[in-house]
Amino acid sequence: QYGTPAYNEFFKKQLTEVLTNYGPIFEVWFDGANGEGPNGRRQTYDWPGFISVVRKCQPNAVIFSDAGPDIRWVGNEDGFAGETNWSLLRRDEFYPGTPNSRDLPTGQENGTHWLPAECDVSIRPGWFYHAEEDARVKSASQLMEIYYRSAGQNGSLLLNLPVDRRGLVHENDVAALMAFRKLRDSAFSHDLALKRPVTASAKRSGREFAPSNAVDGRAATYWAVPDGVTHAWLEVDLGRDQPVNRALAMEDIALGQRVEEFSVEAFIEGAWKTVFRGTTIGHKRIARFSTVTASKIRLYILRARACPTIATFALYRAPED
Repeated sequence: QYGTPAYNEFFKKQLTEVLTNYGPIFEVWFDGANGEGPNGRRQTYDWPGFISVVRKCQPNAVIFSDAGPDIRWVGNEDGFAGETNWSLLRRDEFYPGTPNSRDLPTGQENGTHWLPAECDVSIRPGWFYHAEEDARVKSASQLMEIYYRSAGQNGSLLLNLPVDRRGLVHENDVAALMAFRKLRDSAFSHDLALKRPVTASAKRSGREFAPSNAVDGRAATYWAVPDGVTHAWLEVDLGRDQPVNRALAMEDIALGQRVEEFSVEAFIEGAWKTVFRGTTIGHKRIARFSTVTASKIRLYILRARACPTIATFALYRAPED
């Protein structure tokens, strides 16, 4: 039936079965593949019809494709988001399987819809299990690099784990995952900025916008500056010289993604030194830099689309790569 209207009806029935017989589904993933069938015909997919089935059967599920409508493909299968990564996209210019994938890793600052990027990658060279690839599982350090460049760059990470012929995740994959977990825990186990004294160049009146909200360990609170202020800094006093090499920042994205450019500065031997410079923050941005010994660290918002709202600013000393 491929290449005929009957295929779309068959697919919608199949989709209905999957979404009604197996419990709650949190994501429906539409690939953009559209090759010629054995009959030489190419299918015209009924995307509005497919989406309506998902909305009816699983209203809480998010839908993934090159064009969402809820979350977008990041444009590669390496698990890497762009260093600049907006959660916005001019959605109506895209469709599943679009050849216009250039903007998918970075999003579009002037996007019309909220479509955060999902970064898909497999723990093995391919998407399915092959015994000859048992020795080619990604290492913990490779997975850590992927984490930094996906979740650490305002994306979400979809890590594929192919099950073997026993229906299990292979022991080599499990070992790599647990080693990755150990690396991640060791990097982010102790927040040096948590509940430390903070000052800021500007703040909006009211305790609910206080600079201390950025270091209280709660994502639901945030530091905000007055309307019209798009250039500001937040300073954390570490109390004494301490080694630091990671800074984690999060915006309150319920109010939109605002930061266009920022830097991290360290107070070293009586002077401020820029140790990292980046663009977007979004839900989460992890800045990596060579270990410095500093008594104070600043998050400097250099440019923003509107007054920045920073929910979290955390500092860490991760083991050297």
